[in-house]
Amino acid sequence: MSHVYLTGFMGSGKTTVGEVLADRLERRFLDLDAWIEERQGTTIAKIFDEQGEAAFRQLETQALERTASQAPAIVALGGGAFAVSGNRQIIQQNGISVWLKVDLEEATQRCLGLPERPLAQDSQRFARLFRRRLPDYAQADIHISTRQRTPEKVCDVILAKLAEYDYC
Repeated sequence: MSHVYLTGFMGSGKTTVGEVLADRLERRFLDLDAWIEERQGTTIAKIFDEQGEAAFRQLETQALERTASQAPAIVALGGGAFAVSGNRQIIQQNGISVWLKVDLEEATQRCLGLPERPLAQDSQRFARLFRRRLPDYAQADIHISTRQRTPEKVCDVILAKLAEYDYC
């Protein structure tokens, strides 16, 4: 058994679903953004403001590399982590990826106005980013719609799909 990586756009529920899934599979939960913040001693928003997105993406890749060799966990990726091809390679080598699909309207409602979501502050940019990342997310092993599903129901669907892969 290896890691289960949850990917998807901002507001798709990766952290919430990840916590429930980790509990059900009796695994450790790892939120990659929180892991980075803890090790950097600052917030993702401040990293973006002070160092830029490229520096953050480098930290994200380093975090993925470091966590890959740890005990199997449920890993919630940042919204842009799966858009980096090198990150997708790390993920493919160390686990299975699950795309939590959210529609643009719901993602917008969940994220706009939140200071911890630096890429969500401009609605037009947010929509362009959403559309640009869709082809990357589509490369995930498993696709799960979160539309009108509770985190528990999303986990039920994920567990059924993982069983199809003989994963758990």
